[in-house]
Amino acid sequence: MSLLEKLTGKAKELFDIIKTKYPDAAPDIESILKSIEPAAPANTGTAGTSNEIEELKNLTKTLAAENQKLFSELSERNKKDKEREELLKTKAQEENKIKIEEILKKAIDEKKIPAKNEELYNTYKAALENNLENGKKIIDSLQAINSAGEKTTQTTQTAPPVPGVAKIDQLRNAAIEELKSKQDL
Repeated sequence: MSLLEKLTGKAKELFDIIKTKYPDAAPDIESILKSIEPAAPANTGTAGTSNEIEELKNLTKTLAAENQKLFSELSERNKKDKEREELLKTKAQEENKIKIEEILKKAIDEKKIPAKNEELYNTYKAALENNLENGKKIIDSLQAINSAGEKTTQTTQTAPPVPGVAKIDQLRNAAIEELKSKQDL
């Protein structure tokens, strides 16, 4: 039942009530009722012409195609973003490796790390790979070793104490002692 039909029904009920109270107004009420009655049943909007239906189908297909195109573009953009992110990550890792090698080479050149002690070299390398800044501070805080294996008293740079330096110094000193003992044999 449409809204118009419901309203017409309610109007008739009201007019029936008015007729009972005012019987002399009955002819006027009848003419009003005839004017508001629909001539034909109202269109509920559920049925459309075949052209309208076809137009809606075409519009739906067009929207689906546009959505698919947008989804594809978004997927492609996400893929490119991930590739770019991986490329930047790889580049940063390569740059870090180069920095680490430069720091270690400089430490060997400055005789802060014995060139032939691979275990100690790897320990410092691991410290740098774990945290480049702290590892660099540790290496910078090391004192140069003279040819006899002792630390020199002169330091070109004074760095604030860094946690873990004492342990690394112990490892280095143990490695030096080991080298000395091997040279004595």
